[in-house]
Amino acid sequence: SNNSGPNGSGGGGRISVKLTSGLSFGSVAMQAYGGVGVETLGTGAAGTIYRQSAAQGAGRGLLLVDNDNQDAAAYTDIRPQAQCVTGEVNYATLVVANRGRARLSSETHVGNVFVLTNSSLTLANFDLFVVSARQDLGVGATPTSVGRIILRESTLIMIY
Repeated sequence: SNNSGPNGSGGGGRISVKLTSGLSFGSVAMQAYGGVGVETLGTGAAGTIYRQSAAQGAGRGLLLVDNDNQDAAAYTDIRPQAQCVTGEVNYATLVVANRGRARLSSETHVGNVFVLTNSSLTLANFDLFVVSARQDLGVGATPTSVGRIILRESTLIMIY
């Protein structure tokens, strides 16, 4: 949603697209931006978009938190068992982009994680387990608050 109103703005919601055949999403545009704030009322947090091709397999897609470069005070909570799907993101790639503000709401396992410039990942006293063999941390990719990022043994960390 991208709505604004006199009582503040809503969050971006949730989109999940899983292809049962094929590798491409084609020209389908997906967005889950928070609503634009008016006057002194805040912009809503980004929603999540989960995209999974048939080749990626169950739970190995891309989980995106993107707020269209809008500043929001609110966070997008990352729940590892969202909608009661056990292990839903255990091997997914989590990407936080364009002023997205993601926050863990419990111990979380992911396949890989990318926090892009002007975006943030708040650990909120929880641990984030990353199973990727290589971890790229770009400029401004600083996790915030107390918590740990636990990488699998022999992970290569790239900082640029």
